[in-house]
Amino acid sequence: MKPKNITVLVMPVSVFPALQAFREAEMIKPTRILGPHVSILGPLAPGDVTESVIARLAEAVRPHRPICAVLPQFCVFPDVPVLYLSVYPVAPFEALREVALRVISDHQPTFEAPVFHLSLGLGFELRELPELMCRAHSQLDSLLPLETTLGELLLADRIDGVWHVRETFPLGQ
Repeated sequence: MKPKNITVLVMPVSVFPALQAFREAEMIKPTRILGPHVSILGPLAPGDVTESVIARLAEAVRPHRPICAVLPQFCVFPDVPVLYLSVYPVAPFEALREVALRVISDHQPTFEAPVFHLSLGLGFELRELPELMCRAHSQLDSLLPLETTLGELLLADRIDGVWHVRETFPLGQ
């Protein structure tokens, strides 16, 4: 089945080679994955994000400062098999999401109260979770807690299964 065309707002996380290698091995998806990121809003229909919306988003997010975040621990969603790193503090991510929702006011979010996170592995069976956790600990424990600064918001489109960054919004400029 052909993947749906979508648009998302995400904050890219600096690439750490071990983290990137783990994600590439463990993200079982029908399409190429977007690089390491924390999702802020999406999925949206690509046509809903017009040039006017992009201009308003740029203006609205400009005053937000870059986010100093800690990704301290492995977690798994209880209802969806996704292994992820938790993100702390969540308040700056929530504030950025609220700004985006005000700009894209007609968007009904898929997730009303999202858990901000960095996905590490998905597409696995729950019975595979113990082995996945062992691999995560052996390959990534030395990085944790991961401290990073997220300084930009990306508007990315997945069209016909391929991701393209349409716009980059620097924070604090």
